[in-house]
Amino acid sequence: MKIKKCLLVLSILLMLFTLTGCSKTVKTTADFKKIAEENNLVVADVYSQYSAYSFFKEATAVKSTDGWQIEFYVLSDEDHAVSMFDTNQKIFEDSKGKNSSPSSSEGSNFQKYTITTDGYYMHVCRVENTLLYLRVEEKFKSDVKKIVKKLGY
Repeated sequence: MKIKKCLLVLSILLMLFTLTGCSKTVKTTADFKKIAEENNLVVADVYSQYSAYSFFKEATAVKSTDGWQIEFYVLSDEDHAVSMFDTNQKIFEDSKGKNSSPSSSEGSNFQKYTITTDGYYMHVCRVENTLLYLRVEEKFKSDVKKIVKKLGY
């Protein structure tokens, strides 16, 4: 009887841990810039490209000397971020080739989708009202994953 109670308690604790551990910390543009600069990436404010759309609050891109780029957006609200995530995920899925390896995850405040296909690595992650986007040649996958990991996206 004690073993059953212990197993039940452990199961409940595991479930609670799993449910509460399903969120990411929202990063700011300043956080994104700091990580980029620490990794010798060139930071550019690209908001002017999106200023016609009122739901864009901030838009920043970082570039490497190798030519790859990562983009970070702050949107006016979560609904616009979800819509932008869904659009980019669909674009990535539509580009799937024969040898592709997609993966996705989501939690209480985030959605993430990655795919490696036809020589490209693509990643989009939404955390609340922010979005990280990248599409790079597969040979740069490990480089961009380091930045993504540091950002937590």
